[in-house]
Amino acid sequence: MSSIQSCGEFLDYDESNVCTEYTGGNDAMILVKQGVTINDTTSQTDVQNAIDAGNAKLISGIKVSIEAPEPVRVDNSRACSPQAVLTYNRTAQIIDGKANATNIDFWNAVDASQGAVWGMAIVHSCAHAEQLIISGNILVLGGLINPLSDEESQQIERSLEWKSKSDPQKETENPIFNA
Repeated sequence: MSSIQSCGEFLDYDESNVCTEYTGGNDAMILVKQGVTINDTTSQTDVQNAIDAGNAKLISGIKVSIEAPEPVRVDNSRACSPQAVLTYNRTAQIIDGKANATNIDFWNAVDASQGAVWGMAIVHSCAHAEQLIISGNILVLGGLINPLSDEESQQIERSLEWKSKSDPQKETENPIFNA
């Protein structure tokens, strides 16, 4: 994990990957209960232990995208200055095409309307050998989409919402996603 400097300090910037195109494509995630610590999110054993203990759930065969953050602004306490940014409202979109009764029940149970607040989501990139770590108080919102036409598929559309000053951290993928 990188450390964040304050008040405009420069960190290193990597110019070496000018020919690498970082595409999307996230096909799974692990949702972790609030208050649960996974010491090493890249360790198959550590994550599997959290799953086995009922503190985390692997959800695969889905689509996950992380949307552009929205700044939370307040008026600056200094005259002639732009508004200050306190943090960012962040959102990840989830589409689950497996809209059967069991999965609808699962998504309803983890929804914020049930009082559920999650502590972490580990999002797997199938396009790259990496994962993204979302930390904080995470809400799951959304529901079943049943279109008018029989030429369109039913799907479960959910979003994760959280506040964070920092983008999700990238790290090497956990082997659990390929097991």
